[in-house]
Amino acid sequence: MQHPRELLNAYVCGQNIISLLKDSFASDRNTEEMIELAYDLQTGSYIEALNDPDVLKYNMQYGRAIAEEILTLTAPSSILEAGIGEGTTLKFVCDALSSANPQAHGFDISFSRIACCRDWLAATSSKNVFLSVASLFHLPYTDSCFDIVYTSHSIEPNGGHEKEILKELYRVASRYLILLEPGYELSSEKSQRRMREHGYCRDLVMHAGELNMQVIRHELFPSAINYRNNRNFQKS
Repeated sequence: MQHPRELLNAYVCGQNIISLLKDSFASDRNTEEMIELAYDLQTGSYIEALNDPDVLKYNMQYGRAIAEEILTLTAPSSILEAGIGEGTTLKFVCDALSSANPQAHGFDISFSRIACCRDWLAATSSKNVFLSVASLFHLPYTDSCFDIVYTSHSIEPNGGHEKEILKELYRVASRYLILLEPGYELSSEKSQRRMREHGYCRDLVMHAGELNMQVIRHELFPSAINYRNNRNFQKS
């Protein structure tokens, strides 16, 4: 395995850290350890990107679009973002849900990103968000404790583990599970080839069906980035 300084230099140069680690360990799958390390190296970059007015505008629109989707389903008293990163999605979702004022929670596998998220949310006078460090495979929450659970590209790097993650996310959702993840089945051959290369998630709808989830919608998400898509899974 490369020295952490070498990995940092590789990240600064724009190399894909997970791909480097997979080569180093001769692994054909992304592991949680690889994903955590890659995210640790990215810490602060999402918040820094908001200094670009176009990025800030997009994030605000994206957060509003997610909030609108949620409100078409229910007026939630509680929401959870699984894989919150630095909070740059959840903040704008909460801003757009101010009338419903749900209790907001978020977790991430990277302690560095959660610490960064906490400080940024406090600095931007955002509503109180309950933050945790946790794995997508083992959530520190009781069954059916959130009205809405949603992801935004957090299942993405976990190809091969889709069913395990879906089962755990669904366990803690009392009403709906909303997934905004790369849509392999809805993508071009070029995009599918890239998703396979990077070990992205696939066949979420198939796995949901095998877990007896009711799939309400499976379609591209109406967002400025056209590879984002939306799948809603309703509790039975």
